[in-house]
Amino acid sequence: MEELIIKYLKGEASKNEMLEIEAWVKESVENRKLFAKKVNLYAISANLEGKADMCDLDKIVKAIRRLDRRRSVTRYFAAAALATGLIVGAALYTSYKIGSYKNDVEYILAQSNTNLEYSTPYGVKSKISLPDNSVVWLNSGSRISFPSKFAGNERLISFSGEGFFDVAKDSLRPMKINTPGGVTVNVLGTKFNLDTYAEDRSMSLLLLSGRVNIRMKNGSLIENIKPSEKIVINKIDTKAKINSVKDTLPTTGWRDGWLIFDDLTLSEVFVKMKRWYGITIKVEDNSILEKRLSAKFREESASQVLDLMRKTQLINYTIVDSIAYVKNYSW
Repeated sequence: MEELIIKYLKGEASKNEMLEIEAWVKESVENRKLFAKKVNLYAISANLEGKADMCDLDKIVKAIRRLDRRRSVTRYFAAAALATGLIVGAALYTSYKIGSYKNDVEYILAQSNTNLEYSTPYGVKSKISLPDNSVVWLNSGSRISFPSKFAGNERLISFSGEGFFDVAKDSLRPMKINTPGGVTVNVLGTKFNLDTYAEDRSMSLLLLSGRVNIRMKNGSLIENIKPSEKIVINKIDTKAKINSVKDTLPTTGWRDGWLIFDDLTLSEVFVKMKRWYGITIKVEDNSILEKRLSAKFREESASQVLDLMRKTQLINYTIVDSIAYVKNYSW
C-alpha cells in the first residue's frame, strides 16, 4: 500500500489504483492516520531536502496545491491533501523559527489534524468509522465532515442528509452534530437515525438507544428524548413534534436495502426515489402530488416501483432518455 500511496502523491496512480487507495483509507481510522502521515512525509522529502530559507513556506504550499490539482480520486482526498499541506507548511515555519525542522518530524506529524469529508451521491450508500470508533451509515445524497482526530472537550461533526449513527460513549466529550437550518444534536453514547437533508423543510430524529438533546436555532433546548421516540422539527418555524414509534423499519430500513413508503404523498415518494435511484422524475400534472402511497420494496428497480403506482391507478408514466415523465392516471 505504501508504494501505491507514493504513486498517488506523485500523480502516477491509475484510476483503479486510486480507487483501491480510497477504499483502503475508508476502512479504518488507523488507515486514515497512516495516510495523513505519508502525505506529510512526502511533502517533507519532496520539498525540504537541503532547504531552510523563509521563501520555502510559499513554495511548499504552491507545490502541494499543484500536486493536489493532478489528483482526481475524490473530494475527500483533495481536501485532506490540501489541508495536510497547509498544516505541514505552518508547522515547518514554526520549526524553521527554532532552527530544528529536520529533527522534529514527529512534532510536525503530531500537529496534523486534517478535516475529513465524505459524501454519497444519489443512488449510493456507505458506512464510515469516526476517530472515536463511532460508526455512521450514510444514505444517498448525504455529507459528513469531521476532524481526523477529536480534540478538546467535544466531538464536533457537520452533517446533512440521512444517517444512522452508532455513537461511542464518552461522558467527557459529548458529540455535537451541526445540521442544516441551525439545529444541533448533542449525544454521548447512543444509536439514532437522523434525517436532515438541507433542501427539506423538516428534519427528524428517531432514537433507538441512549439519550439525545437537541438545541434549536433560536437557542431553546429539547431534552430527554427517549428510545423509540421520533422527533420531527419544522426547520422554518422550529416547531417540534415527538411521537412514540413501535415499528422502526420504515425509518431505519434503508440501511438494510429497504425502500419504504409509509403513507407518504407522491411528492415525498418522488423525492425519495430521486435520492434512492439517482433518477430524474418530472411531474407533468401537479394534481397527483397529494395522492398517497404505502408500499415496501427491496431490490426492485425504479421502473418496477413506477409500474406498481401505475397498476394501482395512481399515475401514468413514460421514460425518455433516462427521465421519467409522470402524469395523472388516464382511464
